[in-house]
Amino acid sequence: MTLATAIVVGLLTIIVGAALTSLLGFFFIGYGNHLAKPARVKKAKAFGAGALHVLGILFLAAGPLASLWAGISLGVLIAGV
Repeated sequence: MTLATAIVVGLLTIIVGAALTSLLGFFFIGYGNHLAKPARVKKAKAFGAGALHVLGILFLAAGPLASLWAGISLGVLIAGV
């Protein structure tokens, strides 16, 4: 394939991957907030809410970096370099 196709596919992978992982991170954080809302939360539920917050932060931090790596790798693979 051409270099332009490789660049376009790589950029689309980066943009879509970063958007999806960020949305997933926000979903996990929001659901963790939802679990932690009641005044009297059991320990297991509070632990689950905290775990969801940590998972959401990991997705927000590492997701865009992983999509950047995937986009560059896919672009190089398509370009055949």
